[in-house]
Amino acid sequence: MVSPIGAAYVDSLFGLEPPTRGPLGDEEYVTLCSEAISAGTDTSATTVEWAMLHLVMNQEIQEKLYQEIIDCVGKDGEIKEEDAEKMPYLEAIVKETFRRHPPGHFLLSHAATKDTELAGYTIPAGVYVEIYTAWITEDPDIWSDPSEFRPERFLHGDGVGVDVTGTRAVKMLPFGAGRRICPAWNLGILHINLLIAKMVQAFKWLPVPDAPPDPVETYAFTVVMKNPLKAVILPRVQIP
Repeated sequence: MVSPIGAAYVDSLFGLEPPTRGPLGDEEYVTLCSEAISAGTDTSATTVEWAMLHLVMNQEIQEKLYQEIIDCVGKDGEIKEEDAEKMPYLEAIVKETFRRHPPGHFLLSHAATKDTELAGYTIPAGVYVEIYTAWITEDPDIWSDPSEFRPERFLHGDGVGVDVTGTRAVKMLPFGAGRRICPAWNLGILHINLLIAKMVQAFKWLPVPDAPPDPVETYAFTVVMKNPLKAVILPRVQIP
């Protein structure tokens, strides 16, 4: 279903009538709109926070990214969309963040519309199937040193050719895959790349003395830090 130009997402829901039942109710409208808003904001914010945690914990990675940024746009240059696409190390950091900290431990489930055979298993019609993303990201048979945050894996080694969308190689699935992939995955990645690049270009991020970042996870709408990231930030203009 395609909404007319100028129509909002909720307008498309008003005319949606599933074949097995009548129109949606008010609670369903609220739930679907809430999911769309949260999926487009909370996931990106969570990913940025996890990425910054690793940049704070590993100053060498942060410095390498900063050098890539100034080589591309300079210390004071404006970072535009096309600039972010020219930074392979920035892209590698974001991919490694998705691998190490997928926003959801389970992908959104999908139901089989008819009896289906999958990998030797029978999936009856109406049964919901979920994928445990952490299993994919933590399996040592899939990734070398899976617990280590190492962006270089996406520049060479076991990350070569891996598409973060999962369409070319199913080594991680932060946005799902196939026809049901997140429709805004490319916009989400772009926003994350720009946010991280601008934050590192403007500030040097350092751990709080005697209080290093805490990587312990907990569950909310997404997989978030149990204790939010705290860091010391220094404006780059003040750094000799």
